[in-house]
Amino acid sequence: MRHYDELDEEEQSVVRELAGEPWTAPEIGDLDDGDVVKFTDYYQIRSR
Repeated sequence: MRHYDELDEEEQSVVRELAGEPWTAPEIGDLDDGDVVKFTDYYQIRSR
């Protein structure tokens, strides 16, 4: 699990944009498919 404030600016931007939406994110930075990010809730990352 990673906390939002540990992410770089690009990763934070994608998490903010997609939080709460059932979308597949583009592959970015160190976030891998299946990672969990704690933001306003817990979000599991799904990437291509």
